[in-house]
Amino acid sequence: MIPFSCRLAASTRVSGYFVAIFLVHGTYLPFFPVFLAASGLSEAQIGLVIAAPMIVRILATPATTILADRLDDRRMALIIYSVGSLVSFSLVGFVAGFLPVLLVIAAMAIFWTALLPLSDALAVAVERRDGANYGRMRLWGSLAFIAVNLAAGAVVEARGAGSVYPMLVAGMTVLAIMSVLLPTVKRRPSADEDAGGSALRLLVRPAFVLALLAAGFSQASHAFLYGFGSLAWQQLGFTGGEIGTLWAVGVISEVVLFWASARVLGLMGPLGLLALGAVAGMIRWTLLPLMTAFPAVFVVQMLHGITFGATHLGMVHVVAQWLPERLASTGQGLAATAVSATMAVMVMVSGPLYHAAGADGYLAMALLSTASLVLVALSARIGRAAVTG
Repeated sequence: MIPFSCRLAASTRVSGYFVAIFLVHGTYLPFFPVFLAASGLSEAQIGLVIAAPMIVRILATPATTILADRLDDRRMALIIYSVGSLVSFSLVGFVAGFLPVLLVIAAMAIFWTALLPLSDALAVAVERRDGANYGRMRLWGSLAFIAVNLAAGAVVEARGAGSVYPMLVAGMTVLAIMSVLLPTVKRRPSADEDAGGSALRLLVRPAFVLALLAAGFSQASHAFLYGFGSLAWQQLGFTGGEIGTLWAVGVISEVVLFWASARVLGLMGPLGLLALGAVAGMIRWTLLPLMTAFPAVFVVQMLHGITFGATHLGMVHVVAQWLPERLASTGQGLAATAVSATMAVMVMVSGPLYHAAGADGYLAMALLSTASLVLVALSARIGRAAVTG
């Protein structure tokens, strides 16, 4: 008898894994701080606990993704890191106090922060091997994020903050199970399979580094929105339902772009997508401080599908097209690190910026998007010079 997992298409199993990742994300991001507050942590302590994975990602993700590229079967790293995330996070239920919780979350982050870049690398490998569509695999994660936001919110309202921990453990259990069902994707030997020196030369090419920095700048331009968007809208008098709708329409527009990703990528290429994301950011962050009516903000929020979605697709496919498959996980890890490093800086800047300028702080994000566009142009110019030279 053929095992159940073997009867499912590889792209379906990867889609299921993206769903599992974002089931956890959709519960953790909005509600884990609520759980920590109910556990007695102060606001400052909660901030440090939430920031810990961001810091760990910068330090650990390059190493964990490099290790993944050394494995013959690409799914094995996802199995190891998924199970590691579950085991380490489960310890949250057995410790109390700020420092033990901080240490547990930091340990969990070593495994957890590698999962998205590694799943992107696996999805692109399935795209190459089977002709699947990366965007249509990834969009199921975004849909899961919306669904679990609503479901988890209802559970927390009915059962209280204590329900967050079991929901997260359940989500990570699903994630560990889905990792075992992922398709086997053997690492292909490359013509340039050699010592690390050659790999290093590929990874530090100026055009490649500039493209990753451009993606990092564009994604980090969302920091002000993520931190203070809801507060700014609340001060405009928007209701909770209206604010929730504004967040939802952003994710829905992202899903639409992912659905059409193959056609858009074919028309524009990875650098074209990065440029599109940067231009959309310049428009979005310039308009948001000027918009005070809900319908106008709703329309501007639809640009999220481009500012985030096009940038993400461009970043993933820059790595996929510019690096050999043997460096796929390493490249996606470097891309994630570039985003995390710039995002960490902008998160720290956004608080004082909002205090000083209010919603006009979005204009600084527009400048960041402009810098991203300049980096894309430099990457394209250097890349063309390398080809023609």
